[in-house]
Amino acid sequence: MAKVPRIDTTCFDAHHALMLAQWLRAGIVLACALAAGAGWLAGSSTVVGLALVIAGEELLEISVVIGALRLDPRLATASIPASRAA
Repeated sequence: MAKVPRIDTTCFDAHHALMLAQWLRAGIVLACALAAGAGWLAGSSTVVGLALVIAGEELLEISVVIGALRLDPRLATASIPASRAA
C-alpha cells in the first residue's frame, strides 16, 4: 500500500492567515457585486437585495476575523523591524 505524503503545515503562520482572510474578503465583495449587478440587469430587486444582505453579513464576519488576526501577538512582533524592537 502506497503512503500518502503529508502536507507540511509548518509554513502557515499569522501573516498567511491574515493574507488569506483579506483575499477572502475581496473575493466576497467581488462575488456579491457581480450577483447584485446581474440582479440589477435582470430587473430582480430580490436578487439585488439578497446580494447586498449577504455581502454585509459576510463582510462583518470576515472583518471580525481580520481584526482578531491583527491582535495576534505573533503578528505584531514579527512585523516590527529588529532595529526598532528594543
